[in-house]
Amino acid sequence: MGGSSMLSQCACLYFICAVPFLLPAMISCWLEPTCKSHLIKIPARAPEPLFGPCPVQRFDFTDGPGIKSVWLPANATGQNFKAISYAHGMWGGDENLVYGYDRLLSALSSFGFVVIATSVCNTGCNSGTLDPASVKNLMRQTNPRATPEELQAEVEGFLAGAEKDGRVAGCVSLEGDPPCFGNYYEEMLAALTWAKGKGSREQPFASIDWKGGVGLAGHSMGGQATLRAASGPEASEFDVKAAVLHFPYTNSFPIPVVPYLVFTGSDDDSAPPAAMARPVYEAGRRTGLPRGYACLAGEGHHTPDAQADDPKTTLLLAQFTAAWFKVHLDGSKQRQELGGDYSAMLERICSGGMGEMSDCDMSHAHWNTTGFEGHKQRI
Repeated sequence: MGGSSMLSQCACLYFICAVPFLLPAMISCWLEPTCKSHLIKIPARAPEPLFGPCPVQRFDFTDGPGIKSVWLPANATGQNFKAISYAHGMWGGDENLVYGYDRLLSALSSFGFVVIATSVCNTGCNSGTLDPASVKNLMRQTNPRATPEELQAEVEGFLAGAEKDGRVAGCVSLEGDPPCFGNYYEEMLAALTWAKGKGSREQPFASIDWKGGVGLAGHSMGGQATLRAASGPEASEFDVKAAVLHFPYTNSFPIPVVPYLVFTGSDDDSAPPAAMARPVYEAGRRTGLPRGYACLAGEGHHTPDAQADDPKTTLLLAQFTAAWFKVHLDGSKQRQELGGDYSAMLERICSGGMGEMSDCDMSHAHWNTTGFEGHKQRI
């Protein structure tokens, strides 16, 4: 019960060793006792990831269902940062949460955000005994090419994980999706309620700025959870101001009511962009809200997590996710604080800032007052 704190020195060492060209910036990161404004010079077209100016501390809590991990800019006493609730993908919860997403979420937090993630719903959110026949039917819809042996292995693995993952809520399944993820979005919102209920006396909660709203983000099934939470009445109830979807898996397409950015990859065979991410983007066509879409050439479904083919792309994902939240969550007040000109970063997504794109549209990524026109690239 309670929380334990660990300074992410390993994360900073990783960035220094894996990305040596960031060494001067990382030295600056460690020398600064607090997060201060460093305007980072953005290379013209070099897709090299940038790590924010803040060293990062992680807190792990076990007082409740599952484990809740919180990434916080270190030495943050007296400073306040916006909160982002992050939802993991299927099999990315339980003990896999930190292993799978520490690189991404540490990098995101380094730009001046408190990132909250819950380990629950590793293989779905349920509390009762599941009917194996129903699970097999849903699994068959999700993976119609599976052999009988593969299908049985998937069912057995799912049931074992679901039993371990026992939750308060009942199992809600959406058509064509893996079982029991239909109410996953409630859990990412519950993580915000949990954090808010901790008060403001101790870290990491003392540094959360709840005024002016929160952000939501997630990967795969967590991307769907983000979509649902950003599309319903809960968005207003929880004061959600912006959302980012990482390689979302979804067969339903509610219309978001907040600015949202969708990332995916041309090699994502688990959540094919044309069938999932692109329709999510198109759903907001008539809303007038800022939205963006980036399909990274050659990138697969695990780009956001520890199984990414190139960790550098994971860091780029964190950087440009941070830029979206700086512009649409923090607002104009911090568009050029804590790391760089974030409007300029967003403008460059389709023009080489993240590398080669197979499909990209940032022409609607702004409110009329943000001052850049955005870019569109279709290949």
